[in-house]
Amino acid sequence: MATRRTAQPARLSRLLPSVDWVNLRRGAAIAMWLGAFAAIVAVWIMAPAALRSAAALPERRDPGALERASFSFVPLEPAPIMAIFRDPPEWVPDHVLLALEALVGEHIGPDPLAREDLIAAREALERTGWFESVHQVRRTGRRAIEVVARFSVPVAVVRYRDRDHLVDAEGRLLPMSWPHGDAPSFGTIVGVASAPPRTPGSAWEGADLAAALATLALLDRQPWARQVALVDLGAHRSSGRIRLLTDRGTSILWGRAPGEERSAEVSARTKIEYLDHHHRRFGHIDGGLAGEIDIAGDVAMMRLRDGATTRR
Repeated sequence: MATRRTAQPARLSRLLPSVDWVNLRRGAAIAMWLGAFAAIVAVWIMAPAALRSAAALPERRDPGALERASFSFVPLEPAPIMAIFRDPPEWVPDHVLLALEALVGEHIGPDPLAREDLIAAREALERTGWFESVHQVRRTGRRAIEVVARFSVPVAVVRYRDRDHLVDAEGRLLPMSWPHGDAPSFGTIVGVASAPPRTPGSAWEGADLAAALATLALLDRQPWARQVALVDLGAHRSSGRIRLLTDRGTSILWGRAPGEERSAEVSARTKIEYLDHHHRRFGHIDGGLAGEIDIAGDVAMMRLRDGATTRR
């Protein structure tokens, strides 16, 4: 065994007689130091990018890592709800439409699958008093809502004390009123017996208002409708009669509402024909005279302001 251990180096020296072992070891050491230096430089350059990637991308093996990583970011405010009314009438003021759209947005939460939000928005719209019916409130996008509804159509203002209240053809109170005389150009009804209802959308009590609205519906179809300034119900409670006041101060005793005439009273059609005749002949339904005209009977009578009476 000792012979084998001493002979092995001798054989190597005979195979590589020209190798300088000292220089070879030095060269190997230098190469190792250069390799280590290059590795350090590479790690120094690449480590920040790797660290940034590791911070931004959680490990896929951890299913909760992405959710936890999201808390490191500042959350953005969600986009506002965009509510759109399908085919709103032209008469609806812009500020009313904007307020109704905002009302819808107040009842819609962040969950796009929450059906109860849509129900709450529809019920809130119905309570405003602006609608005959709200057919549907539906989502058309993550933050977009479409409303399909039928607006109540305003036809007149009812003057009660110092306010003019907007109503529709059924006498339902709409959520808009003005100081005495400031309302837009709707037919104005005065002398109602009952106070306005407490909540918009409710019907105004009293047969007198229904009679005035039926009369206005007939007058509004005439070319001279704007010459009627007021429909006065002051005598309706005692006699069932309606009086018109023209824009020039003439009082016209119309009589009872269309379809409610008594035996001695002419029909609503005959009354309209009489006012048409005055309008064609004199340019105004008052016939060019001031005072009071009674057109409810077979013969129209005019009582002048000086007390004289004449037939027309």
